Amino acid sequence: DAVLMRLKSDYSTGIGEQRVVTLPDRSVVTLNTDTSIAVRYEPDRRQVELLQGEASFVVQSDPERPFTVASRGVATTAVGTQFLVKDRTTDVQVTVLSGSVLVADGEGRLDQSVRLAAGDQVAVGPQGAGAVARVDTAAVAAWMQGRLVFVRTPLADVVHDLARYHRGYIVIWNPALQSLPITGIYNLSDPSHVFTTLADTLPIRMVRLTDHLI
Repeated sequence: DAVLMRLKSDYSTGIGEQRVVTLPDRSVVTLNTDTSIAVRYEPDRRQVELLQGEASFVVQSDPERPFTVASRGVATTAVGTQFLVKDRTTDVQVTVLSGSVLVADGEGRLDQSVRLAAGDQVAVGPQGAGAVARVDTAAVAAWMQGRLVFVRTPLADVVHDLARYHRGYIVIWNPALQSLPITGIYNLSDPSHVFTTLADTLPIRMVRLTDHLI
């Protein structure tokens, strides 16, 4: 499945890798860890498919050629803006850093679309779009500066995010710890050290069964 994804993609990153790509129109895509995209440019439109992972898009304005990012049947369209799209397996999360975007399902039905401005975030799943939330964009985009920022984030979500940068498996053995709130800024250059830090500063114990299983 991973091999097939690589074959379909034009640009990709491995686990723990990030990459900046300049597209033919000078729009810039920053790929986060374990991310793949396919680029399809035509005379009347620009389309990028997020096959997996998470990416930031800084779009060059061209009113004659809308720029659309497609992921799991969710289409995010911009003219000139910066936004993030994250494939979370169960839904697609869109965050706008500047400008505005239109988020619609794959059919492009405008009556079901959501317009987002800078600082807005929405998750779109099989049941449609959730509520639009206002977020700290610096925290959401911190991965582009090699950091992850958490503010009273449940440990289960923290582990899920960190696992994307770790070659192996991370398991929370005690279900009672899933909702433990975590606040902090963590450096992505050494994800394994983050787990050591969490174990040292929280009422949890970390066990490394192998290099790949925590």
